[in-house]
Amino acid sequence: MVSATESSRKVLIVDPDTSTRREIRSACAQDGYQVLLAPSAAEGFQLLAIHRVQVIVCDQGMSHMTGTEFLGRVKELHPDTLCILLTGSLLLA
Repeated sequence: MVSATESSRKVLIVDPDTSTRREIRSACAQDGYQVLLAPSAAEGFQLLAIHRVQVIVCDQGMSHMTGTEFLGRVKELHPDTLCILLTGSLLLA
């Protein structure tokens, strides 16, 4: 059984890839988080306008705005939110 405090914990997943959103949603839901899904930064901002979110997991490679830009703006609006940036890119020196 999930307690009232656990059920109020929310995570927002912002990623254009449907399968990635599903995989992260499954992992977060097992830990008692209510999971919100957004395929774009614009939809992520819409969800943040109506939900109090404790954690945001965001992909770096989005169209119209990078994950870094999105999370930078989020931190200005919601400084107490934990932000996690994902990337599938390999940087070679």
